[in-house]
Amino acid sequence: MNEAKSHQIKPDPVTEKNLEASKTPRVRFNPEINLGHILQIIALTGAVITGYVSLQRDMASMRAEYQVAMAGFESRLTVAEHAIVERRQEDREFATEMRGAVVDIQKGLTNLQLQLVERPKTR
Repeated sequence: MNEAKSHQIKPDPVTEKNLEASKTPRVRFNPEINLGHILQIIALTGAVITGYVSLQRDMASMRAEYQVAMAGFESRLTVAEHAIVERRQEDREFATEMRGAVVDIQKGLTNLQLQLVERPKTR
């Protein structure tokens, strides 16, 4: 048992604290601007501008597709409206013709009634 205890390493509390302190990075602010910083700023600005331009192009193409689709719908709507107007006009013309035909039929029935009424008198 003594051998097992003698082989164990006892950590030194001061050394352990020093290890923990060295593990955490120290952040230091350096006010110098060098070429690397400038290149990063240029790259980020270029990425933002490229993203914006790409978004604008996508929106323009989507707007053009939308306008084409809307033009198709509007043309279909215009054709349907003209068909409805023509159908109404044909219905009005048909109704006018039928009224005239009904009037002619009524006149014919009236004449037929008169003829039927006059026949018995002649017999």
